[in-house]
Amino acid sequence: MRLHERTVSAQLDAELAETPSLRHMLILVEPLYLLALQRVFDHLDRVEQIAIIPDPRGWQDGLIHLRRWGWA
Repeated sequence: MRLHERTVSAQLDAELAETPSLRHMLILVEPLYLLALQRVFDHLDRVEQIAIIPDPRGWQDGLIHLRRWGWA
């Protein structure tokens, strides 16, 4: 895993630890990070579903919608 992927992974792990009651998480990302984030999510067993949808503010951004296992 490349350095920026490890950095994103560490940041995401911190976010998940701080918000255990959330079932859904929305993350706005730059296009260059979409692939990196997908790779990071691939090794997170807490992620149930990933869907990348357009950000209404501009095509160059993506919205990643996460649903995590077992959280109400």
